[in-house]
Amino acid sequence: MCESCLSCPWRDDSFFCQLDPNTLKAFDAITFANVYPEGTLLFAEGESPRGLFILCYGSAKLTISSGAGKKLITRRVVPGDALGLAIVLSGHTYKATAETVTPSQLKFIKRDDFLRFMGEHRDVSFNIARQLIEECESDADQIRALVGRRYVVLGTDGFGRSDTREKLRYFFEVDRKWVTVAALKALADEGKIPPAKVAEALAKYGLDPKKPAPWTV
Repeated sequence: MCESCLSCPWRDDSFFCQLDPNTLKAFDAITFANVYPEGTLLFAEGESPRGLFILCYGSAKLTISSGAGKKLITRRVVPGDALGLAIVLSGHTYKATAETVTPSQLKFIKRDDFLRFMGEHRDVSFNIARQLIEECESDADQIRALVGRRYVVLGTDGFGRSDTREKLRYFFEVDRKWVTVAALKALADEGKIPPAKVAEALAKYGLDPKKPAPWTV
């Protein structure tokens, strides 16, 4: 079992895996790693969120109960994915049940610790937004497979919002303008460009630096 993200042999480009070393070190300090056998129930539909699970290796699935009493698989979880992210952020009850499909290692972060971590490390907002967008796209693919006929997505729905993809990318600060500003800020933080360049970009693109963080709205 590997308890440190910094020395993890399974690190890829998913979610928290590619955060900078200092942020990963802070993340390690609030997480608990454990290995679970096949068929372990992580959380159940209708339960209140205790915290966030991140799959290090192995596999898991999310299921919902149909009206006929059957279980429908809504998502296959792969290493690097977070389970229940939107629910942990919103504080609502789980809309699905999560369980391991194979022996798996997961990291668990208590909800309060995770929310505090986000407030202290604003650079994780891009990773959070990317995960939420991927979940929305995955949900659309699952629905398309169940419909059995032509399925057209007229908007996107995630984290309690429904709008065009363009507006959602702006809301989650992952469109080209916000990404450009984030890149410039990272360079400014490292002293490679003057901070004034960040302010110039914000003004050029008409972005509000006091805009509330996406997960707080």
